[in-house]
This record gives sequence, C-alpha cells and structure tokens, in this order.
Amino acid sequence: MIASHHGFHRPAFDIGSVARKHLATLWENGLLSREQAEALDAIAACRTSALGGHVDECPNCGFGTPSYNSCRNRHCPRCQTQLQQEWVEAQTKRMLPVHHYHLVFTMPAELRCLTRDRPLEVISAFFDCIHATLFELAETHGGVVPGMTVVLHTWTKKLLYHPHAHVIMTAGGLRKDGSGWGDVKYKCSAGCKKGRKKLRHGKPRRFVVKWKGKAVIEALKKVAEDCTTTVGRAAGKPVLARRKFKKVPTADKETQFLFPVRVMGQLLRGKMLAALNALHAENAFEGHCAFEDPEGFDRLMRQLASRAHWNVHAESALNYVENVVNYLGRYVTRVAISNSRIVDVTDDAVVFTAGQETVKLTPIEFLTRFAQHVLPMGLRKIRHYGLYASASSEKRELVRRILLDTTDAASMLHPRAASSPGTTETSPSQKSPDNIPDSRLPADRLPFTETIDIPPTTRVQTKHGPHRIGVDRDRGVCYALEPTNRTVGCCPRCHQQLRNYEISRPHPLSDLPRLRRRLLGRGPPWKAAA
Repeated sequence: MIASHHGFHRPAFDIGSVARKHLATLWENGLLSREQAEALDAIAACRTSALGGHVDECPNCGFGTPSYNSCRNRHCPRCQTQLQQEWVEAQTKRMLPVHHYHLVFTMPAELRCLTRDRPLEVISAFFDCIHATLFELAETHGGVVPGMTVVLHTWTKKLLYHPHAHVIMTAGGLRKDGSGWGDVKYKCSAGCKKGRKKLRHGKPRRFVVKWKGKAVIEALKKVAEDCTTTVGRAAGKPVLARRKFKKVPTADKETQFLFPVRVMGQLLRGKMLAALNALHAENAFEGHCAFEDPEGFDRLMRQLASRAHWNVHAESALNYVENVVNYLGRYVTRVAISNSRIVDVTDDAVVFTAGQETVKLTPIEFLTRFAQHVLPMGLRKIRHYGLYASASSEKRELVRRILLDTTDAASMLHPRAASSPGTTETSPSQKSPDNIPDSRLPADRLPFTETIDIPPTTRVQTKHGPHRIGVDRDRGVCYALEPTNRTVGCCPRCHQQLRNYEISRPHPLSDLPRLRRRLLGRGPPWKAAA
C-alpha cells in the first residue's frame, strides 16, 4: 500500500497498469470479444488523464494536485466503493424489518461451457428458475409472496469461471389475500433416513437434520450415550472411553435454513432443464460448437438430469435490516478481483492472493481469466423479485405498516435505527469523501508540463480565476482548464488557497487554436473596469 499526501492509502499495483501494457496483445491474438476489450480499455483509462478530471493549483508557487475522473464501468475495481454506498442507502429504504436468509445457487459444471458462450440466455433462465423455485416453495408451504434479491457472481478466488447466484430472501411474505404477514418456518429434528442409520462400520454416523418426531431424537441420543468402547493401555487396565458425538438439536429448535436444500436443488434442476429445452426449441443455441453434433444437446440434458440434486447452500438468518443490507452490499459491487489482492506485477508475471495461498500467472493469462467475467450488455447482475420488485412499492408499504405495529418487527430494526426512525447514522468509514480530492496518483504527476493563460484583455472574467490551456509537447496533447467553484484546501508549501480547475479529456496539439477559440467565446464579453 502506498500512502498519499491526503492520508489515504492506495494499492501498489492495479489491474489498469497490467491492461495498459498487454491489452493490445490480447486483442491482436483474438482472445477478447468486443465487450471484454471495451471493459479492459475502460479499466486501463480509469483515474488517468485520458478521462480528464480536476487539478488543485496554487496561484502563488504553482503547486498542483490532479484528481482524474473514473471510468464508472461496472467491472472496474476502482469504481465500486461509491456505487456500494449509494446502493446500500437505496436498499435500506427497500428492505423490510424481518428475518432474511442467505442462499447460494451454483450452476453445474456441465453448463459452464454453454453459459460462457451464451451468457445472456442461460443466465437469464437461471435467474428465472431460481425465482420460480423459491416462490413455488413459499406458496406451497406458507401461501405467501416473499421478497427476494438475487446477485450474480461468476468467479472463484483464483478467477476461474464458476457462475453462481447469491440470494437474500425474507423469512415469510405477504399472504395471497393481502390480509397480513405470514411466516414460513420449518422445525426440524434428527431422524431422517440417514440419521436412523446409527452406526456404520463401528463408527458413529453424522445425523442429518430432517422432519421427524421427538421420539426419534430421544432414541438417537440414547444410542449416542450408550456407545462406548474398551481401550487397552500399556498397563493392561481397561478404561471405558466415550465416543464424541455431534450435539443433536432438540425437537423445538428451528432450522438454520428456510427450505430444505435438497428440495430446492431438485426443483431447480427440473425447472432449468425445462427452460433449456425451450431455448433449444427456439434455436437460441444455434452455432454453439458442442451442439454441432446432433446428439450434443441430448447428451448434455442427460448429464444434467443424472445429478441427484444441484448444489444449493443455505446460511442462517441475518437479524438486523442494517446487517442484511451491508452483507448484501459486499456481494453487489464486488468484481472478480480487487487491486488490494494483487501482490506483485512484473513484465512476466502477476501474483495475487487467493485465500491463504498465492497464485502466479502470466499477464496474458491473468487478463484472460479476468475478462471471462465481463458480463454482456443487457445482462443485469442484480434482480429484485416479489415484495422487493420495483412494481411492488405499494405492497412493501402495506407490509411495513403491518410489521411495525408488532413488537417482533420493531426488534428487527437496528438499535440505532429503532431509537431514531427518522434518521440513519452513518459510521465514519461509510461517509462519502466527496469533499476530499481523489489522490490515487502522486501529486507531481500532472498531465501537462506548461500552461497558457488566456490574455487578460480578451479572456472571460470569472471570480474563480482565469481560463487556461495545459500543454504537454512531448506527448503532443493539450487540455482545457476551466475554473470551478469547488472548495478545496490550502497549499502545503505556501499555505495559500488552492484554485480548482476542471481538466478536459486530452486533445491533439493541433486542436490548440480550437480550444483557445472555445475558451474565448464562453460567457459574456469582458469589460475593463472604469
């Protein structure tokens, strides 16, 4: 990490520096699609003079500090912090004060090749099947319409292609007749088919939590207590040693997940197979290399159907609404890799961390792995369903009024929010630093080497300072510098008030006369003081 003069720390290495050196090679070798090349080109230009920006300049000693514009690309790791804050603020108003469950639906490995080739069709079908699966279970076991937010991820820690969806779902929903809020909760006990197999090969078997009666739990607990074995020691004296068993939940303990994972996986499998068959009938996969064989699609369907159930991971409920939003906010704005994970960058290798280990790749392989997670145009990675859909704002307000009348719903609010419902306190680490100039580049790296002031007799007079043109004759570019009314700090050298100028995008040096005419013609004509 490199410290800046404003006290912030920026990563020593970033993806943009790697893309600036090797993007042309990837494009020439045909390793990138047009959308992937545009995303990497935007990341390479992010926070550089290519996109323009602002400069804080001292009129006394000439000290200047640039702050360049960002690319605002959804795949850029530098542009996600502010987006996360904005999304969290908007989502906080949307979330209901109820328990939420976190689910993860993983796409089978057999579908990854087709998903990489046809991401828009397959991933959209994947979203629709997740929505249909959870809403069918909610209607069957509770007769309610829940609220759900789904976020798509396509990567692993090593940047491999692994599409999966993170789901945050309410533990209940609005009843079909609109009469009130209905909970969807399961109570479980140890006593399923696997749990009743008490011992296998003389070793205790892990008990799987399912729906059975209290008598089965008591029987299993008794078997666990009576399971002892004789262990001989060197002295020859037998000692009774009790085997260690995992604690069995009581009959009235609630499950840690909303629906059974096997049921969700089996339902998702059936709905996804039907969706793929419908897309294939519409020739949506025409041109896919694996389907050139007439039996290719049927072979894929048999492989997907042979899976007993698709992978579904369920986590325990999140208590407070603020915790739910912050938890989901980390998934919403996350990209394949952040700059802080990059350890070293050379001409021959890129080293980054992946959990407890480090991965070393060539720059071409690194950018190729990163580019495969660039989503196509028109594919939305965040989707809201049910009560959290944009068209359900009236239903959300109805549910909010119903829930806030109960004590349980009021306890779901964070203590700070419950004490003052009209205000939301923001921690210092979450405050947006809009009044602090960006400092990702060193202070001495201005995009120009000299400035040209508009002559006093012809320039447009403003109270913020004169218009200027920045010129870098070595690179053959020039910039328009226009004063703004932005409040900045003082010069660290002479402690004079700094002036803030907006920097335009770079222009070729041949456009210098045109920039001069544009600045001269802006605003009312200047008149000399009497």
